[in-house]
Amino acid sequence: MKEEDLYDSYRCPNCNLSRKLNELTHLFKWNEQFKSPYMISVLAAARQGHLKWACDDCIKSEKVIVGKPEEQDWNGITYPFFTHNDETLECQTCRCMFEFSKEEKKFWYEDLKFIVWSYPKNCP
Repeated sequence: MKEEDLYDSYRCPNCNLSRKLNELTHLFKWNEQFKSPYMISVLAAARQGHLKWACDDCIKSEKVIVGKPEEQDWNGITYPFFTHNDETLECQTCRCMFEFSKEEKKFWYEDLKFIVWSYPKNCP
């Protein structure tokens, strides 16, 4: 691991709390697993807010579902979803807000194999 990747803490995108390095065992595992000479490190992407991940507490409390990157179509251009969380989206037809649940996301990206930058445009 490079020195510039080590910071005192990271802000979890799910709970929005600053987490110490010892609370990020999954993030460090993914950093080792997904090293690429063509992309910034997983840790740097997490630090910059360009990554779907969660702290150990959010994973343990089941606020998120741990993803299976090997089951996702991420085309090597971006990172896969390391975790799936509930997200509120706006329907493009009726403009109502609807929930894209973590369970639906897991199904979309890992079973149906939609590419990771795709999202539903309309409410159910």
